[in-house]
Amino acid sequence: MTKEERRIKVKELCEQHKSINAIAKEIGCSWDTVNRDIKSMNIKITKYVNQTTGNGVSPNLFNEILDEESAYWLGFLYADGAIRTNRNEISFSLKESDKDTVEKYHKWTGNQNNIAEHIIKRNNKEYKSYCSSFSSAAVKQNLIKLGCVPKKSLILTFPSEHQVPRQFIHHFIRGYIDGDGYIQYDLQKYRYRIVVCGTLDFLTGIQQALLITNNSYIRKNVEENIYTLNIEQKKIVEHIMELLYNDATIFLPRKKINYDIYRAISKTN
Repeated sequence: MTKEERRIKVKELCEQHKSINAIAKEIGCSWDTVNRDIKSMNIKITKYVNQTTGNGVSPNLFNEILDEESAYWLGFLYADGAIRTNRNEISFSLKESDKDTVEKYHKWTGNQNNIAEHIIKRNNKEYKSYCSSFSSAAVKQNLIKLGCVPKKSLILTFPSEHQVPRQFIHHFIRGYIDGDGYIQYDLQKYRYRIVVCGTLDFLTGIQQALLITNNSYIRKNVEENIYTLNIEQKKIVEHIMELLYNDATIFLPRKKINYDIYRAISKTN
């Protein structure tokens, strides 16, 4: 496709109220290329981008946290989501072994874009990841109101009860741990711990929400304002696993395994 043919196609798809993401995928080029074409043709992109007719995502998504799923996915986005600063794209990526979870999130959002496959090169090795992304000015603002902001890793704060109601906070925390933490329950090595990474404010919020301020400790990492919450007492770890998973219907399967081990042992004993 020549440059002129591409520009004609971009204009045609803009007139169909398709998002920049949808246009880029359809014609097989980058978001930046489509954006440059739109600007060079003086198309008012605010009129065309982020329409729900293009990607199927409701502008009311994440307007409020009213159930388990919205709380869980918000927590996961706090940990692993990307909210763009200079555009209205929201993306959620996980490694190849967690593709099923990306598909569940994709379906829950109503996203009609295709899930993208990416190859990541790290330490001379290649890894495959899957990404669900869409553009929506309304959803971006909804997430920001809920505390899920752009460039959040160093400034993240724990959500207020107004943002995430108390009855859903354990689902939110489970989502965050699925994204940026782990649970270990190993009888042979006598290791029982929950480890979570985040800002000091966020991890302190988890301590207070789980009522474990005297049964855990927070350690500063090398990075600026990045800390690790450590919970290591066996009974406390068991209590928190029960709290996080007892009524859970959505979770990252590979991180729930240790809870399943604990439950099996409990029934045996």
